[in-house]
Amino acid sequence: MNASHHEGPVSGESQSYPGAHRGDFSDESHIISAPLGSVSQGLLRFTSGASQVSLHVEPEMPELFRARCAGPSPQVRVNGGAVTFQYPFSWADFFRHVMTWGSHGLELTLNGSIPWQLEFGGGVSNIMGDLSQLRLGALDVSGGASQLSLRLPKPSGIVPIQIHGGVSHATFHRPVGTAARLEINGGAAWLSFDGNQLGSVGEYTRLESHAIEDRLSRYELKVSGGASHITMDTR
Repeated sequence: MNASHHEGPVSGESQSYPGAHRGDFSDESHIISAPLGSVSQGLLRFTSGASQVSLHVEPEMPELFRARCAGPSPQVRVNGGAVTFQYPFSWADFFRHVMTWGSHGLELTLNGSIPWQLEFGGGVSNIMGDLSQLRLGALDVSGGASQLSLRLPKPSGIVPIQIHGGVSHATFHRPVGTAARLEINGGAAWLSFDGNQLGSVGEYTRLESHAIEDRLSRYELKVSGGASHITMDTR
């Protein structure tokens, strides 16, 4: 299996890495990366949805990020520390490829020596990640989420996690001894918060760690649009 490798400048200019054209669904693996350079903070954006993404962190890697794409390849733009992924084809084309060939996915590794904010637009599905070595500033998901599983790092300050458009089957593991608050608007079913199990609950639900207002560093997870099968725990 052949792989293509792209690198370009990060600081001072915007660099684009071409992805798939409409209808271009290669089953080969492609590697895209950019050097860290003088970047001191990162912003990861998916602007048109994301599916089958595996997130990793390497504190000592020389690159700002490294992505291995299998199947449909996204367009990637780098401007300073902002890294934007966008799939330039319709989701109908994407799912036709998946049903026909079954080979797709993105393995994405972020540099763990700088802080990051993560933004997912257009909805997400089947996102897994070990972010335990990441300096996470915020996580924002719009368009809904399903099959989301993340291992979170120790928070520094108040770290907001916001999901707009509802969520189904999401799990957030945070380090033992860290605090969290969970707020859900739009109703919820099958919630698990630090071992406390809840079935069907009302329009607004709020769960939180003991004496959370005394904890200067914590996670604040807010969901709008309802939730089903969501877990927030420590391990």
